[in-house]
Amino acid sequence: MAFLTGREIKIYLLLVLVFTLAALIGTISFILLRDRPEIQREVSEKQFGPTGVESLDPSIEPIRQIEIPREFTQLYRKGWRPYRPVYDRWSWEQIEGYWIDPDELVRQELEVRTDRELEKFFKELPW
Repeated sequence: MAFLTGREIKIYLLLVLVFTLAALIGTISFILLRDRPEIQREVSEKQFGPTGVESLDPSIEPIRQIEIPREFTQLYRKGWRPYRPVYDRWSWEQIEGYWIDPDELVRQELEVRTDRELEKFFKELPW
């Protein structure tokens, strides 16, 4: 007993082909149209109006004349500055202060679990 007959398989394959072609055409048109700056400018002006300072109330001083105190200028620096030197490889002296032996961690965890199990066992004993 087959799920689909020969005719149903052809219809299914035709539908898959049509949807695949529609998705491909939609993707290609999106890629070709998304980076056109004149379209983006028209859309932004229609949605948000003029973008210059001229649209502000003339009685208000333009925002671009605000002076930022010198101590806050570091907040606006572009780029990335590392907090510490970046190394390709670390020496044992650099690692030593932070290194915890995995065997030690396992042993400590086993001790904690064993202590808990023993406490639980002794609490359950009738005295």
